[in-house]
Amino acid sequence: MSTAHRWVVVALGGALLLLSPYLVGRLPVADSPITASTLLARIQGSADVGYSGYAESTGGLALPVADSDFGSLADLLGSRIDLRVWWRGSSDWRVDSVDAVGEKDVRQDDTGIWSWDYERNAAVRTDFRTPPQARLPRADDLVPPSLARRFTSQARPAEVTRLPDRRIAGHSAAGLRLRPADPMSTIARVEVWALPSGIALQVDVYGRTGPAVLSTSMLDVSAQRPAATSTAFTPPVGADVLSDQIPDLVTALDQFVHATPPRSLAGLPRAPGTRTGFGSVGVYGRGVTQLVAVPLPSRLADDLAYHLNGTAAVTQQGGAAALQVGPVSLRLTARAVNGSRWLLAGTVRASALLAAESHLPVLDEVFR
Repeated sequence: MSTAHRWVVVALGGALLLLSPYLVGRLPVADSPITASTLLARIQGSADVGYSGYAESTGGLALPVADSDFGSLADLLGSRIDLRVWWRGSSDWRVDSVDAVGEKDVRQDDTGIWSWDYERNAAVRTDFRTPPQARLPRADDLVPPSLARRFTSQARPAEVTRLPDRRIAGHSAAGLRLRPADPMSTIARVEVWALPSGIALQVDVYGRTGPAVLSTSMLDVSAQRPAATSTAFTPPVGADVLSDQIPDLVTALDQFVHATPPRSLAGLPRAPGTRTGFGSVGVYGRGVTQLVAVPLPSRLADDLAYHLNGTAAVTQQGGAAALQVGPVSLRLTARAVNGSRWLLAGTVRASALLAAESHLPVLDEVFR
């Protein structure tokens, strides 16, 4: 073989290597015979199925709270986040997230969570035998298998249908479409593609109109349980190490404010799994159709009102501020005498929040 021919072979080989991920991703996929109800059950029961890989989450919700105490929600639901996950089970996992501001890692073990901030060189340990009943979403909630379990957790077989299979991250994944039955829901559908084991590889969430408002997908995945060393964590030498039993603002309000949310709001009962008689943050509804009621003291209420009132889309109604961002409805109730307010938010119609407001307890006696 001449030198010229050898270079042609090398060039062709290199081209095939470069194109192989593209070609594999477009190989035809034969639809799996798995039924919608069986696939739903496997997704719901996948919490202890091990895997590892890379994922990307893209949010399209521009919440006007970026500089407020709820700023993490704006970052989470309105930007792109790269995720690296090692999942050994529901109480043994690690998720590293990288976004425009830096890298943050979360490690879960049997008794709590390590949170590691690379830029600040700081580690925070939160111990709990029972996970908090109410907390803000975190980046690790956006990993496709976790998000799929969260959104399908109370789905009923009658609400799901099969979608054509799709090749994702080199794997053939079976498709499932969830259409919430509750007419109050602002979520039109959730589409999930998952392996036969129930590990979800892609989740797309749609409001009543327009493209997906949240999309998260595995770019590379191994369906093998990772080694224990992958999830273990010891703070680096020289790092700031702190202990905090309250992971975020919502958990603090839930545990230390003495408000008593009603048993139901806007016709929605307390969410399944909510511990009766515990917590000041009310969580209502089922699956993707949820309403949350958070009691805010005057400082937090005034700060949030400031950010909302600076938004053109906010509607003022009798001292309350209402806003719709895609499928997310927000309502900050009118100020009580002491300045406190309820924050109502959820994937329900704005009319549901208006109806809920009149059934909330007055906060004057709570924040004295």
